[in-house]
Amino acid sequence: MSKYTFEEKLRYNRERAKQNDLFAKGYVTGVELYEEYPKSSPMRQAEIKEAVDALKYTAYIMEFSRGAMCGYRDAANERKAKEKARTAEREATRAAKRASR
Repeated sequence: MSKYTFEEKLRYNRERAKQNDLFAKGYVTGVELYEEYPKSSPMRQAEIKEAVDALKYTAYIMEFSRGAMCGYRDAANERKAKEKARTAEREATRAAKRASR
């Protein structure tokens, strides 16, 4: 089974969004909301939280909301995977330094 990377999924959904696919538009919006959140003011962060809560509520019945939540989730998983890789790399570097002493 082939697994697509986050970048591949985002690129694919950006192309589909141009053809007015609601799921794809939602996916791209979810990614954008997730990536915008940490850079935003506290007031904007509250707005984003409200938007995500509203999207969660309607995700079972609306394609746009479902896509937005999938994009939001994938962006979060991508960030977590990158952080895990950085942590493992730092630990390996520390272990190598201790071994060389």
